[in-house]
Amino acid sequence: MNIAGVKSWSTFIKSAKYCSIEQDNEGFRFIPHKNMGKNGGYEVIQQNVFTLKTPFDEILDLAKIGDSLNKVFEFCE
Repeated sequence: MNIAGVKSWSTFIKSAKYCSIEQDNEGFRFIPHKNMGKNGGYEVIQQNVFTLKTPFDEILDLAKIGDSLNKVFEFCE
């Protein structure tokens, strides 16, 4: 918790953001979530889900993936 700059687990959970990433043959799907509080878990923010299209045989552009991850975290609540 020191790394996160909080003193308690409760404070950490209240401010935590969560994004999941899925990969398939079309690319990477970035899925932002809404923090529902200490006992509520996380809920997908469906309207802000997006896909970075990268064909399976294409060399990955890590900068694009990083930019997409930054973008999806802006949608997390």
